[in-house]
Amino acid sequence: MVLMSTKLQNIGYNFIYSSDVKQLFKTLVGDTREAMTIKYCYAYTISHD
Repeated sequence: MVLMSTKLQNIGYNFIYSSDVKQLFKTLVGDTREAMTIKYCYAYTISHD
């Protein structure tokens, strides 16, 4: 019984950890894409002034 609950806890921790990592990755990718878009628009505006 102790083994079972430990196993469940580990699965729970792994799930939380992996979803945190996914969220972090999503945020990083989103921020990077946004920054690149802003940079591109800025460069476009300057070159077409």
